[in-house]
Amino acid sequence: MKGSRFLFVLPLLFFFSNATYSTAQCIEGNCRTGIGTFRFANGDRYAGNWSGGQPHGKGKYYFATKERYEGDFHFGKFEGTGTMYYPDGGYYNGRWKQNLKNGQGRLVRRDGSVAEGTWANGKLATSQPTASNAPAANQQPAAGKPTTSKPSGKTDVANLRNCSSNYCRSGSGYYDYPDGSRWIGAFKNGAPAGQGICYYVGGDRYEGQWANGAPNGSGVLYSANGRATGAVWVNGHAIRDLDSDEVIPNDPVRVEASKNVKIYAVIVGVGRYTAMPSLRFTDDDAYRFYAFLKARKAAACPTNK
Repeated sequence: MKGSRFLFVLPLLFFFSNATYSTAQCIEGNCRTGIGTFRFANGDRYAGNWSGGQPHGKGKYYFATKERYEGDFHFGKFEGTGTMYYPDGGYYNGRWKQNLKNGQGRLVRRDGSVAEGTWANGKLATSQPTASNAPAANQQPAAGKPTTSKPSGKTDVANLRNCSSNYCRSGSGYYDYPDGSRWIGAFKNGAPAGQGICYYVGGDRYEGQWANGAPNGSGVLYSANGRATGAVWVNGHAIRDLDSDEVIPNDPVRVEASKNVKIYAVIVGVGRYTAMPSLRFTDDDAYRFYAFLKARKAAACPTNK
């Protein structure tokens, strides 16, 4: 795969030797201890967290050769969870250690083929089958080659910061994934995190808590087919359903204002069964339910006899 030469050796020497390059400089913020953007003499650029003059924490490293790494840094090295994007549209998402892929990860090549499993020292050590039909919430928005597709739903971002090209330490903004999916919501240390909405390019929409590029916390996934799934999520997986009083959609159910629209209820009290003894007073039960509907919130549900 074109660009794969950067899978194993990453030019992070510039983090520590920038004093020898006359054009290397901190162009924004605090590049010692804080948040800052540093431009290197070879054209590379880093934007993110710094500690002791080294990239440490969340950040983005832009290679002059068009590769881009987004994720965790540990004193100048790619270490933790991160994604490397390649100019040909391929990408690797997973764990890193000492600038090398190390741990669980997923490499998607330009041709769409996937290498997924456990990595060690930059090489795939143990592979695992990949799911081709996983639900949208069970994975990060795709990070492949950009498309002309647009995410569904509300996409007016005229008054929001573009965090795709700028480092957003905190506050609100939007981030466009290369496949066309879009995050609109909170940011923390340069990454989407907190409350917001992810519009998947396939038409699904997730509203709720977000972290590490996936639903994390309470949220509701609205599928393109009309189904809504309210759950507590961990890394995109629903671990338990939300209680009914926890599911509060941002878009309420549409109410038809026309007086010509009427809602009817057919209430039947069944008292005779073929597989169990007959019941008594089911007619009274049916009437009581009718009375309940009619009296609910001062006749909020008009009924006709």
